[in-house]
Amino acid sequence: MFRFIWRPNTMLQRKVEEAKASVSWERPIISMHVRHGDACYDHRAQRKCHEFEDYLVAARKIKERYGVRNVFLATDNVAVIAKARANEEFNFLVRETESAKFYSGKGAKEFVERRLAKGEGDPGMIGWDAAIDIEMMGHGDFFVGTMSSSLGRLGFMRMVGMKRYVPPFISLDYAWCPGHLRRGLRVYHVSGEYKRFDC
Repeated sequence: MFRFIWRPNTMLQRKVEEAKASVSWERPIISMHVRHGDACYDHRAQRKCHEFEDYLVAARKIKERYGVRNVFLATDNVAVIAKARANEEFNFLVRETESAKFYSGKGAKEFVERRLAKGEGDPGMIGWDAAIDIEMMGHGDFFVGTMSSSLGRLGFMRMVGMKRYVPPFISLDYAWCPGHLRRGLRVYHVSGEYKRFDC
């Protein structure tokens, strides 16, 4: 269904191809979404702000099994970008975006929607960067992220839609975030328990 809904127009396709060229895109590739923005400050019980090392542990499992070293990193945290650039174990492909600076800068502890409503930031730029990240994640071959993140789920769904099968993936939290179902649903968590999750 998402494959039908998400059909990039010519401009998005061009921006994605330019972004891929700028990071020397080479497959096979792990699409990694590191969500740090509001997930690190919104302390509802069902969400956790995972350290970058947690994502690396997951990526190592994929690397050991499939031999892949290339990782496309989509993140809202400039500190994570710096750590990825310093990492020698993987070949991180990273886009330098103004959005990451916006998410990591002054006011980062506040939901982006509220900041934009107050006139902070450029909604167009933030929207384009999100769309480019979703599409680029979809062009990957493996996924590492959190299913509690809407943007990460969209990138993963794009990947599934493009491939027409479910590729190998590791979620650091929930198996899936069934936001379209009733609130308070108990879903499978990586701890092996079923936990309440509202997304």
